[in-house]
Amino acid sequence: MAKTDITKRALAESFKSLMRKMPFNKISVESICEGAGTSRRNFYRHFLDKYELLTWVYYEDFVKEMEATPYSRALDLFPSVCRELYRDRAFYNNAFGVSGQNSFRSFCTDHLYPYLYKDLQPVFRSEEDAHFYIDLITNAVFDRFQAWLSSEPCKSPEEFVEEITDSIRKLARRMDQVNAPVVYQSDDESPVNSQYIVTYTGKHFYITKPRKSDIDIRDIAHSLSMLCRGNGHLRQFYSVGAHCIACYHEAAARGYSRIIQAGCLMHDAAEAYLADLTRPTKVELPEFILLEDKLNDLIWSRYFPEKLTPEDRRVITQLDNDMLAYEFSHLMPERLHGTYGRIITDPLGETADFNFQDPRIVEEEFLVIFDLLSGMKI
Repeated sequence: MAKTDITKRALAESFKSLMRKMPFNKISVESICEGAGTSRRNFYRHFLDKYELLTWVYYEDFVKEMEATPYSRALDLFPSVCRELYRDRAFYNNAFGVSGQNSFRSFCTDHLYPYLYKDLQPVFRSEEDAHFYIDLITNAVFDRFQAWLSSEPCKSPEEFVEEITDSIRKLARRMDQVNAPVVYQSDDESPVNSQYIVTYTGKHFYITKPRKSDIDIRDIAHSLSMLCRGNGHLRQFYSVGAHCIACYHEAAARGYSRIIQAGCLMHDAAEAYLADLTRPTKVELPEFILLEDKLNDLIWSRYFPEKLTPEDRRVITQLDNDMLAYEFSHLMPERLHGTYGRIITDPLGETADFNFQDPRIVEEEFLVIFDLLSGMKI
């Protein structure tokens, strides 16, 4: 082995040994060099900084094997990836805490995405849909990696691979089967043999064949204010409507555009007609996810002429996830695993005077914000 490679590997082993015991931001170049028995000058001959060393470790642990063994499918990658993560759990648990362009999330996204795209792109109807959903899947896979490694007891790589590949196969199979869009009825056409619900304003809303004219923001605001988050398993009542309003205020505080603010307010609108299923339930019902997504799109088009871009949807989804983690920390007996953004507005904090939120007040505030964002007067 060349002397250069020997030095780089010694630095990498010293670095990994340190990071098994402490987070990345506590590790200095001096301590890495001390563990490797070399000088700072020698370190900088090989790496620009500790971030480049971190990326090199990722490359050595994962990419070299991927390049040496071409994989035909994304699922073929997971056994080797999971074995490596499990083999050095202490190191990778701290690697998950690194943020920015050198984060392990960024590395996984860059290298897993092309394989997932090749496997799943044919089941989507457009490039835009493919990029949006595969980006969601890639991030979901990363979150599952992180939750798995940090769990105690930790499942074996074999058990975890079986679990995650089974979920991806089910999703791909369902997406392939459900290749026809939901049929939206024209406003003057009455659906035949279709189930409906009676809404707050007295409309008949047909679940699988909705008519745009039957969508009413008053029904949405009223229903969401009465639906409890988390299937009711909270310390106190907290409605889907209150969550949507909190997401809107957070989007405004972060300086996002009017469209993203509106998307945050309306992101759970379909639940007014389909109910608020918990995320673990939705994972098992991919057809429901498609129905919900299509209904959300129809509701959006009813009130907003602008289309949400994939980037808009990504930002809205990330903010929704940040708010979910925040709500867990205040209203549930445990916290969510993973790295989430800080909630600036702190709607459930000590200074928020949060007690029971009257559904009538939530409903009214939802409609006021909707008026502001849509330009309509309800």
